[in-house]
Parts: sequence; C-alpha cells; structure tokens
Amino acid sequence: MKTTHRKSVSFTLLWMGIFSILFSFIYFIWIDNNMIDYIHGLTAIVAMVSLINFSCSIDMKKDQFTSEILSEVYKKDVAESLSSLGELFTENKDDLTNKNTTSFEHYLENNKDKKVSMIRVLNYLESIAVLSRLNLINEKLVQVHIKNLVVKISNNLLFYIEYCQKTTPRVWCEYVKLSKKWNENEKKYNFGENSIL
Repeated sequence: MKTTHRKSVSFTLLWMGIFSILFSFIYFIWIDNNMIDYIHGLTAIVAMVSLINFSCSIDMKKDQFTSEILSEVYKKDVAESLSSLGELFTENKDDLTNKNTTSFEHYLENNKDKKVSMIRVLNYLESIAVLSRLNLINEKLVQVHIKNLVVKISNNLLFYIEYCQKTTPRVWCEYVKLSKKWNENEKKYNFGENSIL
C-alpha cells in the first residue's frame, strides 16, 4: 500500500512537471515573459521533487525484489538443499579440508541427491551474484542476510568449483567473484561465525 501511494505521488508530480513546462512555454511565447522566471523556478522545483521521489520508489522496488530473492532461502526446496549441503560438509570434512577432488567426486557420484542439492544452492548463489553485479538487487541487504552462508560455502567448495571450471570456465564464476570479495571483507573485519548451515 505504501509503495502504491509513493508510485501515485511520483506520477502526479511527473504530470505536474510536464504541465508546468508546457504552461511556461505557452506563457513565454504567446502571453508575457514577465513571470517566466517564477514559472521556470516552479517547474524546476516540481521536476526535482518528482525525480527524487521517483528515485526513492526505484530503490524501494529494488529492496522489495532483493527481499523476494532472499526469501527463497527459507522455502522448502532451498532449505532442504542447504540442510543436505550441511550434511555433505560434515561427511566430507577431511576431503574438503585437504581439497581432495578425486575422493570428493567419488562421493558425489555415489550420493546423487547431495550433488543435486549442492548444484541447486550454487546455482541460487550464482543468480544472486549476477543480479548483484548488474545492480538489480541491494547487495548490502543481501550481504547482511547471507554473507556467512556465501563465505562458508566458498571456503568449503572453492577448490571443487575451480576444478569444474577447468572443463566449464563460466560455471559459477560470478559467485566465485562475489564470495572472494566478501571473503576479503570477512578477513578484514573478522565478523562472527553465524551461519544458516
């Protein structure tokens, strides 16, 4: 309701700005130019207020879209995949620590459900990274909610992702860039260890 109200105010101000410009133009050409400075001032103010309001409504839309994307974490499919990924990390602690690609691949071949869950989570995080790079979502808001998840998965699976990229160079590459950036911030500020996993 609040967004609808803001949107209607934006359009009202936009139409007022258009009307003011037309009125100024008509007044200047056909009537008298004594009041032209006043009209131009009014037009400029209305246009500026309209643009500010429109900009705020765009930011609000971006935040809403970001919240919708983040809410996927709590939906059944992704939540189950995250839980399965947590089990995968526990069951393969040594392989992940030692970056043993052969043993880890063998585990994935024997546990297809875990592999599907891992791919689903990585694809979800890749889509977030792409949206973030294109500035279509609020990265700061995303970082507040899932930074620990992104960093933890990167710390455990980066060696495997890099192994996969030898055959498919573009796979999860945006996620890797985002996780490296956030990982650097993690080291810089030494945040806590809370995680969804």
